Amino acid sequence: MALPTTEATPKTSSVASKLCHIMAKIEAMPKDKRLTGGAGYRYLSEEAVTGTLHPLCAEAGLAIVPIGYEILDTRIDTTANGKSSFNARVRATFLLLDTDSDDRLEIVTLGEGNDSGDKVLNKCMTGAFKYALRQALMIATGDDPDAEPSSETVVAAARSRPQTVPADAEHGVLITRIKQVYEAAKMTSDQLSDLVIAAGGTPNSKITEATNDQLKAIIKLMLPDESTLPVEPQKPAATSTQPARKVSSGASRSTMTAKPSATAPLAQGGSR
Repeated sequence: MALPTTEATPKTSSVASKLCHIMAKIEAMPKDKRLTGGAGYRYLSEEAVTGTLHPLCAEAGLAIVPIGYEILDTRIDTTANGKSSFNARVRATFLLLDTDSDDRLEIVTLGEGNDSGDKVLNKCMTGAFKYALRQALMIATGDDPDAEPSSETVVAAARSRPQTVPADAEHGVLITRIKQVYEAAKMTSDQLSDLVIAAGGTPNSKITEATNDQLKAIIKLMLPDESTLPVEPQKPAATSTQPARKVSSGASRSTMTAKPSATAPLAQGGSR
């Protein structure tokens, strides 16, 4: 008697199965770019994410297309130099489509951007698309953003400390350090002004008027990976060691003659 045969149930193609297929082929993607101005933080670029996933999605038969954007918020800020800064936040919806089964899945994510020109919405869409891919495919960057203090935390810590008059030696070293980073990163004056404001200064504050704690907060925002801030006291200015000449009360008129001040008032009742 022949044994009954059982046929294996064929796997059904779906968006979920395609996502799992792609996830099996990728590992953590380290942050590949660093912001050259502002806070100077490292980030994973949209170029790296899309460049890695494009051939994998094409091979698996998974299409990803944007199907809707909703502008949630817009505002125009004025920088310390009087220039306009445009900000926007959007909600984006993307459709994941399995080309083999017509199975579909929608992903909703947010994007936020800031620009001094006409690229603010472009940045919103780029950020939304990058994070839609990262979250859908669980792409790690090899670090945990919760382990690093945000700019708000750094600034709050600087503001919570007593604000004292800058010590000349340390203040000069911190100013020099900021100038070095400013020039090396080719930052603009607007970006530096934004950092001064973020560290607790006012829109009209000068970098030289900042306290030492504020300067350290600015450096921390510029170089978040720099754990220590080098502070080398400057050498005090040379002072004269020549002793003051003492004039005795019995000195002759020829050695003690003083020229009257042209602006000094005469004592009441005095004669010319």
